[in-house]
Amino acid sequence: SKGNPIETLLPMSGQYKAMIWDTVSDRKLAEASCRLADFGYSGFEASHQGSFGYNPAGVTNFPAFAGRNTFAFSSGSVTRTNFTAGKEYRLGFWSTTAPACLIDGSPIILVPGAIQGSWRYYEGVFVPATTNAVLSITGAANKYLDELRLYPTGAALQCWSHDPLFGVRAGSDLSGRMIYYEYDKLGRQTVVRDQEGNVLSKTEFHIGQ
Repeated sequence: SKGNPIETLLPMSGQYKAMIWDTVSDRKLAEASCRLADFGYSGFEASHQGSFGYNPAGVTNFPAFAGRNTFAFSSGSVTRTNFTAGKEYRLGFWSTTAPACLIDGSPIILVPGAIQGSWRYYEGVFVPATTNAVLSITGAANKYLDELRLYPTGAALQCWSHDPLFGVRAGSDLSGRMIYYEYDKLGRQTVVRDQEGNVLSKTEFHIGQ
């Protein structure tokens, strides 16, 4: 409704590019090299649920993996439908537990990845048999979910979490690794860190700048 592009066909390559925007802040949340209907993203920061379905009451400020918010499994499952039948999809997220991920009742095998504090990255692939197949993600009541990503295998996906006052607070690169941004009290970006907290760049401001 604000005129932001949500799907573009790049004529030279024949490749689609799709985007998800926050309908309130007008900021880009995710961009993928696929059709809009084939990907989803939610960092639980924005009004847009990123093509997933969940109880908004589950969004909480429990110390999040990225950004300010996360989703509490005590408020129910996260779901998604509307797939391309027969296409392989990749599901990835950070969580404080290994939740049960099902596609039409069949378990999705999750491969655990990097650990950061109480959070761990999980990833799995699945092939829905029908367009109306139902993906569900369910965890224990005292566990949390963040940075939820879904896209076709082979597609590239980038995501961003925004601070309402400053700008991008965290983002993921094309390999899925997180990058964090820090700001001073004047809203100037000062430090960029990688997923492990190592400083990638640092900017110092002096009097007169």
